[in-house]
Amino acid sequence: MDVPAAPGDPQSPAGPPDPQHREVFDVFGDGVLGVDATDAQTLLWLSDERGRGAGPAPFTEFFDIVVADRSPGGRWSSAPTVLGAGYVHSHQLVVNAAGAAVVVWSLFEGRKSLIYASHREAAGAEWTPMELVAKDASSEEVGIDDAGRVLLLFSRGHNARTRLYAVRRTPTDGWGPSTRLHGGWLHDDFALAANGSAMVVRTRVSYDGNTPQGSQFTLRMTPSGSWQRPVRQPTLTEGVYGRSIDMDAKGRALKAWWHGTDLMVRWSRPGGEWRRPCVLATDVKRPRSLSPDARLSVNRAGDALVVWGAKGRVPQLWARLKPAGHAWSEPIKVTPESSLPDEYTTDLGDGGYAAIAWIPRNGRQLVVRTVSLNAGGRD
Repeated sequence: MDVPAAPGDPQSPAGPPDPQHREVFDVFGDGVLGVDATDAQTLLWLSDERGRGAGPAPFTEFFDIVVADRSPGGRWSSAPTVLGAGYVHSHQLVVNAAGAAVVVWSLFEGRKSLIYASHREAAGAEWTPMELVAKDASSEEVGIDDAGRVLLLFSRGHNARTRLYAVRRTPTDGWGPSTRLHGGWLHDDFALAANGSAMVVRTRVSYDGNTPQGSQFTLRMTPSGSWQRPVRQPTLTEGVYGRSIDMDAKGRALKAWWHGTDLMVRWSRPGGEWRRPCVLATDVKRPRSLSPDARLSVNRAGDALVVWGAKGRVPQLWARLKPAGHAWSEPIKVTPESSLPDEYTTDLGDGGYAAIAWIPRNGRQLVVRTVSLNAGGRD
């Protein structure tokens, strides 16, 4: 549904072409809804051929990959599009401001994992036939910039032997050769700016006795598609297990991490040079039951939102806001004591409206709080 509600809300998209199929919205990925600059929505889901009464889907169930569109304040398209089918183990959708979009999914074919993709050049355009992008690989993350250029991260191998690669698609040249990304053992996060620059976070973990010590590296891709050398970031005790990096339209990145009980953040310049870190929250006692532990969002203009959980008499969500060109706000208590959060998500729109949504521990509600930024801070 729209917020505020449109006529007929809430509403479900039309079912897949086979009415006996069961729609599955809640497994194998969270990149399933995209919104362009006109507020048109694109929704991705899986269609289970076993039927509506089949129960929970097994890990390697055979699915159709289905997409549908909804105009602002309107209704979902009456004929969803099936992009492909197979034994799906991951899928993602991303949409840019003009409505250009790409869907990437990984399939098991025998003992191999293959990555396929389908794209459209603009809102309302036809989706292309499914195209094989990589063999013996699993898709990690994908993004699309304002020019319609797609950047896909994928991995090969397992555990300490996992290797991370990047492959780019342009509207004129299609999918290019892949590039192996160095700088760490683990892939933590990824952000793609509207201008085509990108940032990848990678981590190396070592132990001092029983205490983990992490070394983080960032790798930046220029808008032309060239990867720069890894940049070592400050020592951390833990990464942020939510969203830890995001970028504005010019390629300025905001990164967050934990150093002891302090939540740290750091900005980069558009060219990739990093500014000094700063402490955003001190002496935080994190409730381990809350997921994620922190999350940030940056919009096209460079406004920023960071949200984290903290213990108290009851667990609470806290936030700080930073309008572009201004200082960080004082910490804001987001959740009332009568609504204990269990899971939450956040985002920051290009118009300066922030939304924080959480599920209380009773599991019976979805609570949304919105905040608007103005030139002086927030209201």
